[in-house]
Amino acid sequence: QPVEAWWYADVLVHWGSVRRALREQKRSGGGQTGPRLAKGIATAMLDHPAAGRIQMGKHLTDAMQVVGYQANFTDQPQTGSWSRLVSFRQPLERFVGRVPARALGWLGDLAIPRIQRPALPVTVLEGVFDARFDRLWEQAKTAYPAIGRRDSAFLNWRYRQHPDLTYTVLTVSLAGALRGYLVYLEFFRHEQRRAAIIDSLAGPDDGAVLDALLATALQNLRRAAMHRVECYAGGNTLTAALQRARFKARLHNGKVQSTLVRGLPAVELYVTRGDGDGG
Repeated sequence: QPVEAWWYADVLVHWGSVRRALREQKRSGGGQTGPRLAKGIATAMLDHPAAGRIQMGKHLTDAMQVVGYQANFTDQPQTGSWSRLVSFRQPLERFVGRVPARALGWLGDLAIPRIQRPALPVTVLEGVFDARFDRLWEQAKTAYPAIGRRDSAFLNWRYRQHPDLTYTVLTVSLAGALRGYLVYLEFFRHEQRRAAIIDSLAGPDDGAVLDALLATALQNLRRAAMHRVECYAGGNTLTAALQRARFKARLHNGKVQSTLVRGLPAVELYVTRGDGDGG
């Protein structure tokens, strides 16, 4: 059933303003007519009725994580960032040049976990997301207890009408029916060519579909000399597929940085980077 939930796209608090507001509230006798600031301005905003009951945040700063825990947010199981090395070719180009890096990169890539060949046919979606994605969404929204909207209208808005970014979309169809898709983005960061898997979807029993999509994406990225690929994932289905593809969990301060949730029932959350504002 559709429910209203809130992703926090950005939360910023000026701590100097916080301290001044708390001092002013104390001088005025507790501020009975104003917001309750005993737990800070950020918590007061999170607790405001307009913010809704079900709230979620990911990729939080250390300071915002502390605020979240103080506001009774909890870690959502099976959520977090994953990463995988793809090729050493591009970093080598910076030191030895493009031509020598082709040979040396091939040798260096032998030390990276092997990329499996896709066991199912994978095609690139060149045009818009069509009615096939609506049919896949109708199946997915009953298969997963908590999942963000992924019909063709949303996917076209999110990935085909983005003003700045160009996404690659891979699909798997079997017996004439769309069984899954994957969206990735290539970018340049820290003087390296990198990529991010922004979104993916297949049924809970279609692990082989996700395996084929991930394998094809990794093959494409290695041919493009991407150094590393990252993926933010939630839920057992996608997490298991990433592990099979030899992704490693990314740790922050020694632990996985989970999605923080408040008000969400105790159910599995299917979440990707495409569900938030990142990428």
